[in-house]
Amino acid sequence: MFSRISGALVERSGEAAVIEANGLGYEVILPPCIAEKVPSAPGERVALEIYSVVNLDGNSGRFTYYGFTNAIEREFFEALITVASIGPRSAARAFSA
Repeated sequence: MFSRISGALVERSGEAAVIEANGLGYEVILPPCIAEKVPSAPGERVALEIYSVVNLDGNSGRFTYYGFTNAIEREFFEALITVASIGPRSAARAFSA
């Protein structure tokens, strides 16, 4: 799994960002308090700690990446999703640094 991504910001839309790294564009979900810290102008360099989730649907799968500005934020997120009935999307919405 990926643990870090760095590259140029392609676009920001609400709490999602697309980061181009080595010619590939990765969509990264940013919790609200993290989104405030990430540059919003296209072309700016961005480096994020990543938490990866694989969503399986039948024979296909989809990766979802959640981004954080440092390892401590990511570790807190990882602890938060261990709580019963809190998944990554709910944790991202509830995340507060």
